[in-house]
Amino acid sequence: MKNFLTVRVPSTCICFTLLLLANAALNLLSGIDTEGYDFTVLVLFLIILLCQGVDIALDHVEFRTWKQYCITESLILYVVNLAVFRIIFWHSFSARQLIIFTLIFLVIVTAVFSYFRKLQRMQVDEINALIAKMQSDAPRQ
Repeated sequence: MKNFLTVRVPSTCICFTLLLLANAALNLLSGIDTEGYDFTVLVLFLIILLCQGVDIALDHVEFRTWKQYCITESLILYVVNLAVFRIIFWHSFSARQLIIFTLIFLVIVTAVFSYFRKLQRMQVDEINALIAKMQSDAPRQ
Protein backbone atom coordinates (compact mmCIF):
# COMPACT_ATOMS: atom_id res chain seq x y z
CA MET A 1 0.00 0.00 0.00
CA LYS A 2 2.85 2.37 0.84
CA ASN A 3 4.45 1.86 -2.58
CA PHE A 4 1.09 2.52 -4.23
CA LEU A 5 0.51 5.79 -2.34
CA THR A 6 4.06 7.13 -2.44
CA VAL A 7 5.17 6.01 -5.90
CA ARG A 8 2.36 4.85 -8.17
CA VAL A 9 -0.22 7.60 -7.62
CA PRO A 10 2.25 10.51 -7.95
CA SER A 11 4.00 8.98 -10.97
CA THR A 12 0.67 8.38 -12.69
CA CYS A 13 -0.38 11.97 -12.07
CA ILE A 14 2.94 13.32 -13.27
CA CYS A 15 2.90 11.22 -16.44
CA PHE A 16 -0.71 12.12 -17.19
CA THR A 17 0.02 15.81 -16.75
CA LEU A 18 3.14 15.69 -18.90
CA LEU A 19 1.31 13.78 -21.66
CA LEU A 20 -1.54 16.31 -21.69
CA LEU A 21 0.90 19.22 -21.79
CA ALA A 22 2.96 17.65 -24.57
CA ASN A 23 -0.20 16.88 -26.56
CA ALA A 24 -1.49 20.43 -26.13
CA ALA A 25 1.86 21.98 -27.06
CA LEU A 26 2.26 19.76 -30.15
CA ASN A 27 -1.28 20.55 -31.28
CA LEU A 28 -0.66 24.27 -30.92
CA LEU A 29 2.70 24.11 -32.70
CA SER A 30 1.36 22.00 -35.57
CA GLY A 31 -1.73 24.16 -35.98
CA ILE A 32 -4.19 21.36 -35.28
CA ASP A 33 -7.52 22.92 -34.29
CA THR A 34 -9.05 21.05 -31.39
CA GLU A 35 -11.60 23.76 -30.55
CA GLY A 36 -10.15 25.08 -27.32
CA TYR A 37 -8.80 21.79 -25.94
CA ASP A 38 -5.17 22.93 -25.98
CA PHE A 39 -5.98 26.28 -24.40
CA THR A 40 -7.99 24.54 -21.68
CA VAL A 41 -5.21 22.08 -20.90
CA LEU A 42 -2.65 24.86 -20.65
CA VAL A 43 -4.92 26.99 -18.46
CA LEU A 44 -5.57 24.01 -16.17
CA PHE A 45 -1.81 23.49 -15.90
CA LEU A 46 -1.39 27.15 -14.95
CA ILE A 47 -4.12 26.70 -12.31
CA ILE A 48 -2.17 23.74 -10.90
CA LEU A 49 0.98 25.89 -10.77
CA LEU A 50 -0.99 28.66 -9.05
CA CYS A 51 -2.30 26.18 -6.48
CA GLN A 52 1.25 24.94 -5.88
CA GLY A 53 2.31 28.55 -5.35
CA VAL A 54 -0.38 29.01 -2.70
CA ASP A 55 0.76 25.77 -1.05
CA ILE A 56 4.40 26.89 -1.05
CA ALA A 57 3.42 30.25 0.46
CA LEU A 58 1.38 28.56 3.19
CA ASP A 59 4.31 26.27 4.03
CA HIS A 60 5.94 29.34 5.57
CA VAL A 61 3.00 29.96 7.92
CA GLU A 62 2.90 28.22 11.30
CA PHE A 63 -0.53 26.68 11.84
CA ARG A 64 -1.53 25.26 15.20
CA THR A 65 -3.37 22.30 13.72
CA TRP A 66 -3.63 20.36 10.47
CA LYS A 67 -7.32 21.33 10.35
CA GLN A 68 -6.50 25.07 10.38
CA TYR A 69 -4.06 24.54 7.54
CA CYS A 70 -6.61 22.57 5.50
CA ILE A 71 -9.37 25.12 6.00
CA THR A 72 -7.10 28.09 5.22
CA GLU A 73 -5.65 26.54 2.09
CA SER A 74 -9.07 25.35 0.92
CA LEU A 75 -10.61 28.81 1.28
CA ILE A 76 -7.74 30.50 -0.55
CA LEU A 77 -7.76 27.91 -3.34
CA TYR A 78 -11.53 28.13 -3.64
CA VAL A 79 -11.43 31.90 -4.17
CA VAL A 80 -8.44 31.73 -6.53
CA ASN A 81 -9.94 28.93 -8.65
CA LEU A 82 -13.37 30.54 -8.70
CA ALA A 83 -11.84 33.79 -9.94
CA VAL A 84 -9.80 32.05 -12.65
CA PHE A 85 -12.77 30.02 -13.87
CA ARG A 86 -15.00 33.10 -13.87
CA ILE A 87 -12.50 35.21 -15.81
CA ILE A 88 -11.36 32.61 -18.33
CA PHE A 89 -14.11 30.02 -18.81
CA TRP A 90 -17.47 31.43 -17.75
CA HIS A 91 -18.95 34.10 -19.99
CA SER A 92 -21.96 34.30 -17.72
CA PHE A 93 -22.35 33.42 -14.07
CA SER A 94 -25.20 31.47 -12.50
CA ALA A 95 -26.06 29.87 -9.18
CA ARG A 96 -26.01 26.45 -10.89
CA GLN A 97 -22.39 26.98 -12.01
CA LEU A 98 -21.42 28.07 -8.50
CA ILE A 99 -23.06 25.02 -6.90
CA ILE A 100 -21.49 22.57 -9.35
CA PHE A 101 -18.09 24.24 -9.01
CA THR A 102 -18.34 24.15 -5.21
CA LEU A 103 -19.31 20.47 -5.12
CA ILE A 104 -16.51 19.46 -7.49
CA PHE A 105 -14.03 21.58 -5.54
CA LEU A 106 -15.08 19.98 -2.23
CA VAL A 107 -14.69 16.46 -3.63
CA ILE A 108 -11.24 17.21 -5.05
CA VAL A 109 -9.90 19.06 -2.01
CA THR A 110 -11.21 16.33 0.33
CA ALA A 111 -9.54 13.63 -1.79
CA VAL A 112 -6.23 15.50 -1.93
CA PHE A 113 -6.09 16.25 1.80
CA SER A 114 -7.15 12.68 2.65
CA TYR A 115 -4.40 11.30 0.42
CA PHE A 116 -1.69 13.41 2.04
CA ARG A 117 -3.03 12.76 5.53
CA LYS A 118 -2.80 9.02 4.82
CA LEU A 119 0.79 9.41 3.60
CA GLN A 120 1.73 11.36 6.72
CA ARG A 121 0.09 8.75 8.96
CA MET A 122 2.09 6.00 7.23
CA GLN A 123 5.34 7.96 7.72
CA VAL A 124 4.57 8.54 11.40
CA ASP A 125 3.82 4.85 11.90
CA GLU A 126 7.06 3.91 10.15
CA ILE A 127 9.12 6.30 12.28
CA ASN A 128 7.44 5.08 15.47
CA ALA A 129 8.17 1.47 14.50
CA LEU A 130 11.85 2.35 13.92
CA ILE A 131 12.05 4.11 17.29
CA ALA A 132 10.43 1.14 19.03
CA LYS A 133 12.85 -1.24 17.31
CA MET A 134 15.84 0.89 18.30
CA GLN A 135 14.64 1.00 21.90
CA SER A 136 14.08 -2.74 22.05
CA ASP A 137 17.50 -3.44 20.49
CA ALA A 138 19.34 -1.06 22.84
CA PRO A 139 21.32 -2.75 25.61
CA ARG A 140 19.67 -2.65 29.02
CA GLN A 141 21.55 -1.00 31.87
